[in-house]
Amino acid sequence: MSAPLPWTSGCLAPAHRLRARRSWRAFTLVEVVIAVAVLAFAAISMLGLITLAMQSSHNADVQSAQATMVSTVTGELSSQNFTNTVASLPFTNYFTGEGVATNASAAIYRCDVADVSPGGSTTNFMRQVQLQICWPAPVYTQTNVVVASFVKYD
Repeated sequence: MSAPLPWTSGCLAPAHRLRARRSWRAFTLVEVVIAVAVLAFAAISMLGLITLAMQSSHNADVQSAQATMVSTVTGELSSQNFTNTVASLPFTNYFTGEGVATNASAAIYRCDVADVSPGGSTTNFMRQVQLQICWPAPVYTQTNVVVASFVKYD
C-alpha cells in the first residue's frame, strides 16, 4: 500500500463527500431545462413583438404614401381653374411606393379620381371628389377611399 499524500494529513476523504461537494457546485438537469424553457419563451415572445412592430411600420409607410398622394392630387385640382377641375374629372393617376407620381408600368398605387358631388353637375360652386387609392400593383387587392371638397371662390 502506498503512503498517504502529505496534504491529506494521513487520511483520504471519503468518496461520497467528494461527490456531494461536486454536485453542490453544478446545476442540476432540471434547473438547466427550466432555464432553457424560460429563455425559449422569452425569445418567442420577442419574435412576436418584432413581427408586430414590422407590421406597424409597414402600415405607417402605406399611410404616409397615401397622404402624399392625396396631397398631390388635391393640390393639382386646387391649382386649376374651377371649370377646368370639373371638366378634368374623372381621371387616374399612378404613384410609386413613396407616393411620387409615375407611369402605370412603374406604379405601386393607382388613384382613381371621380366626381361624387351631391346633385351631380347642377352645383356650379362646389364639387366633391372621391380619391380611390388601390394597391399593390398589378392586382390591386386593397383600397382606401378619401373624399375632398373644392369650392369656387369668385
